[in-house]
Amino acid sequence: MDSRVVVSESVLLVDGGETIVVQGLWVAPSVRGQGITGAIQRHVTVFACRLVRRLFLKLGTLMYLSSCLWQGILSLCCEVGDIGPFLEELQQRLDQEYKAEAFNPVTLSQAEAEKAVLSTYVVANLLPGGTIINNWEPLNLMEDNLEVLRRRGLTWVADCPLRPNALSLCTRPHPVPYCHVALHLNINVFWSHLEICANQMRWRIAAECCGSHAG
Repeated sequence: MDSRVVVSESVLLVDGGETIVVQGLWVAPSVRGQGITGAIQRHVTVFACRLVRRLFLKLGTLMYLSSCLWQGILSLCCEVGDIGPFLEELQQRLDQEYKAEAFNPVTLSQAEAEKAVLSTYVVANLLPGGTIINNWEPLNLMEDNLEVLRRRGLTWVADCPLRPNALSLCTRPHPVPYCHVALHLNINVFWSHLEICANQMRWRIAAECCGSHAG
């Protein structure tokens, strides 16, 4: 990095003003603990949760942090022209692995999405700890936080609107300073059946990156 430090921090006020969700990233190991996380650990006496991006944490880390949930991560970076062949190969592997019926996506309206998210079935079977997550930000299920999601103009998809086995939300693709013309999008999938989750993720990538909802 030629002695440069890359840092990214954001703060989001949620839970009706009672909670702050903070994201921070320091690239240079020499400055660890000097960001917002270090400040919280030194000065704030009540902080409960951390959304963990790794499968394993050191014991010392877990002594002062409690994990609210774990996430599996798929990070995909490729040229637009490579998306089609990638999705075709992925579909072939899914067909061989699961031999499942075709995935029939249902795009939910905002009202349908909120009804599903607040339903007892989805809270108990899909949402980890009863928490909705978007763009790495864990949000409790309450009206103020739903308003945060409304402002983001998300698209919601499920395999069925009432008792879904997989429910996903996706941010709008937005440009980022990478290469010449690059777009970034974030997809969160909550699922109880891996087969449906995998097919929904494939459909999502095709819909958002290729501009086609055809499976």
